[in-house]
Amino acid sequence: MIEAFQDPNVWMTVLLMITLSETNGAPINYQTSIIESFGFTSKQSALLFVPSGVLSINVCFTGAWIAGKSN
Repeated sequence: MIEAFQDPNVWMTVLLMITLSETNGAPINYQTSIIESFGFTSKQSALLFVPSGVLSINVCFTGAWIAGKSN
């Protein structure tokens, strides 16, 4: 366990998870309901948030790549 706390890759992963979890709040939980109130259907409102999901996936992979390259 001590060795894990001394590993920079572990700390990079922890930092990545904290920053990704930071956005989980009321806007994220109720985003489709908020968009539906503007007149969109539930399918359209779900499709509007596809880019944010793609961005999250890219951030995860990029963070893992940086952690792997930083030794």
